[in-house]
Amino acid sequence: MANRQGCSLNKVLSSVSYNASAALASFESSVKELIALAPTRVRAAEAISSLEVGIAGYSLAMPMKAPHHKDYLMEHLNELTDNIIAALEEGVESGNWTKPWQIIGGDCPVNAQTGNNYKGMNILVLLFKAQAKGYSTPYWAGIRQWNRLGAKVKPEEKHTKIVFLDRKTDVSLDSDGEKVAHSWWVRKTLRVWNADQIEGWSPPTPEEMVLSDDVYIDTCDKFVEATKIRIFWGGMSACFFPTKNEIHMPPREHFLTTTDGTAAYHVYSVLFHELGHATGHEDRLDRKFGKFGDNAYAIEELVAELTSAFLCGQLGIADKTTPRADHLKYLKSWLKLVKEDRTIIMKCAGEAQKAVDYLNEEVKKTTRQQAA
Repeated sequence: MANRQGCSLNKVLSSVSYNASAALASFESSVKELIALAPTRVRAAEAISSLEVGIAGYSLAMPMKAPHHKDYLMEHLNELTDNIIAALEEGVESGNWTKPWQIIGGDCPVNAQTGNNYKGMNILVLLFKAQAKGYSTPYWAGIRQWNRLGAKVKPEEKHTKIVFLDRKTDVSLDSDGEKVAHSWWVRKTLRVWNADQIEGWSPPTPEEMVLSDDVYIDTCDKFVEATKIRIFWGGMSACFFPTKNEIHMPPREHFLTTTDGTAAYHVYSVLFHELGHATGHEDRLDRKFGKFGDNAYAIEELVAELTSAFLCGQLGIADKTTPRADHLKYLKSWLKLVKEDRTIIMKCAGEAQKAVDYLNEEVKKTTRQQAA
C-alpha cells in the first residue's frame, strides 16, 4: 500500500510548458553518475549487487588495500543505521512517526557546481549530516569545485565523506590478437562541504511554484505518462497489481487538502510510491514482492518509499509532512529488518536508485520518440 505523504513543489523548469529537449537534457543529466555507499559486512556481496549501475557485462571491483577505508565505511554505515533505528523506535513507541528522509524534496542534496542531485545512499548521508549540523542549504561540493566557484572553505570546518563508483577500463589482447576492453567499477571516497561551511558563495534562491487543489504540475504528469506504465484512476485505494502489471489510484478528487498540504501534494507522493512498486515487476527490474508480514514485503515497501522520496527530490517536490496513521504498521517490520541486517538501508537505497534510473531511462526513450 502507498504512503500518502504530503509534498510541496519547487519550480523545476524555466517554462511551465513541457519542453521536450530541455526535459531530455535534464533526464540525461540525472543519470550520468551513480553515487552509492556500499557496505562491507558479511552480507556485503548481496548489498553491492543491489547498488550496481545495472550495465550488463561490467563487474564491480571493490579493492580494500587501505584498512582505514573499510573501517571508515563501517563506521559511516553504523552511524547512519543507528540514526534510522532511533527514529523508527521513537515512532513505534509514540505512534507519531516523522520519516528520517522527510526533507528529501526541496532540500535534496545537490552539487553546487554541477547542479546534479546526489544519489542513492549519499542522499541519506548528507541529509542526516545537514540535520545534525543545522545546515540551512542543500548545496554541497568538493574543495576544488568550491574553488572553481570562487569560494573557499571556512577555517576549521570539517568535511563529510561520501562514496561513489568510478568506472575503470583496461584494454588487452584476446587469443586472436584483437583488442578487448574490460571495464569495472572501483569504489572511491569523496570529501564534500556544505555551503554553510563556505565563504564567498551564496546559494541561489529557487522560485516557488504553489500547487492548488485544481492545478496539477505539468512536469510531473508528463514524467509519469512517459514511463508508459498503465495507471487506472478509480477505486478506494492506491496499489500496484503485479499480476495485471498496472497501478490503481483513487480519483484525484479523493485526495483532500489537509494541514500537511494540498491535495496535489498527496497525489504525486502516492503515485511515485506506486511507480516504485511497478519497477519491481518481472518485466522490469524483477524484485521479490513477498507476502504481507514477511521480510520481502517489508523490504519492497521500503524500496517504494525511498523511490518516491528520490523522485520527489529529482522533480523538486519538498516532502515536509508525517505519514498517515495506517502507515505506522510498517514501522515494526522495518525496525526488525534494520536491527537484523544493518546493511538493509543500504540495499534498499540502492534498489530505489535503480528504480529511479529505470524510470528516467524510460522517460528518455519516450522523449526521444516524441522529438523525432
